[in-house]
Amino acid sequence: MRLLLCNTGKGSMSVMGFSVHAASFALQSQLRNAAVSLSIASVLAFPGIAPAAEPTDPAKQGTEASLERSAMRALTYKVGTFLTNTVAYSVTTGDMMQGLALSSVLTAYSSVSYVLTDYFWDSAYPQMHAGDAPAEVLKESAERTTWKFMTYKVVNLPALMAVSYYATGTASGALGLASGLSLAKAGWFYANTMLWDYYSPPPSKPEQPKPMRPAPTLPMADAARLHAAK
Repeated sequence: MRLLLCNTGKGSMSVMGFSVHAASFALQSQLRNAAVSLSIASVLAFPGIAPAAEPTDPAKQGTEASLERSAMRALTYKVGTFLTNTVAYSVTTGDMMQGLALSSVLTAYSSVSYVLTDYFWDSAYPQMHAGDAPAEVLKESAERTTWKFMTYKVVNLPALMAVSYYATGTASGALGLASGLSLAKAGWFYANTMLWDYYSPPPSKPEQPKPMRPAPTLPMADAARLHAAK
């Protein structure tokens, strides 16, 4: 295909019989300069007007500790420990009814101590990884459960030793029975607490929203220099 170009001598060119005027290029340049001038004028007249800033991420609300929630944890935990204690004390004393009585006394005391220690840790040291990946949540749950278990055992130890001493009749027997029961119930303590943490997350601290980042704006001096260069 051949393109025929010729100069008409009047500020235009002929391309395959069509005339392209050089004035159209000048018009585009004038329109561009006018747009820049209007932009600078708007900045000078209304300095407060700027592009909308990026929205902030909403803060995640924290949750508070609850005695009711701690009591529900104690209920599911004590169902298992009551059966364990009943079997152990029934075998030790040789009397089923006496085993039930000793287990009931220990369960009543330890239920209160469980609720209080669980509530203490949830209120004083709420979790930090609320809403994170399940692995992070379970890792923190294991750490908090360890502290809860140690605190609970210290508070529960006097009653456990007293009931075990009554069942065995000797200090060494009480120490051995109490130690065995503590080890037997440790796994259930962890399982009960971590299952609650996974399916019903514990109290957490509120997260602070991310700071607002203003959208970039063209400085007035740069805009003036850009206009002068056109």
